[in-house]
Amino acid sequence: MANIGIFCSASDDLAPIYYEQAHKLGEWIGKNRHTIYYGGTHQGLMEAVASSVNANGGTVIGVMPQFMYDNGLASNCADRIIVTGDMVERKNTMMEKSDLFIALPGGFGTLDEIFHVVACGQVGIHKKPVFLLNMNNFYGHLISLAEIMREERFTPKMFQQGLIPVDNVDVCVSKIAEWLCTLADTKIKK
Repeated sequence: MANIGIFCSASDDLAPIYYEQAHKLGEWIGKNRHTIYYGGTHQGLMEAVASSVNANGGTVIGVMPQFMYDNGLASNCADRIIVTGDMVERKNTMMEKSDLFIALPGGFGTLDEIFHVVACGQVGIHKKPVFLLNMNNFYGHLISLAEIMREERFTPKMFQQGLIPVDNVDVCVSKIAEWLCTLADTKIKK
């Protein structure tokens, strides 16, 4: 069982496909008894993933800064809420607690979380992958930019070192299952 960091939108005004895919991902996470660490709000894709994980037997842990908690944004489907001092502590807590990350579509906050975790991985703070869920080619331009950055040697071997684009939930969970098996084999050999 893994601790999975989830980065995604808190918007309640998205196309239905995004919520459907968030529910599907949450169902897989829950049925496999994984734990999620996510932004903790009762909104958007955050709530869609969390409620599905919860309904399917997984554990849901929200991580949110005090000001968001005080504004009543905490989800009722979270098993626990970790309250942090600010947004930076929130990202660092999620990075520390999670074994891997899945980034669903989102806005600037989601991009900030992705970049924070990937950059920390590139400088050796951790070796945890970020699975970039590119449904509807949402992250297509970001993936293209990352390829240019790698080709121009600004970010050597970016894709091999932790940013893993996947086109849909089925591919995402398959790659996560493979990664978890590899991780388990490595731990057994030690």
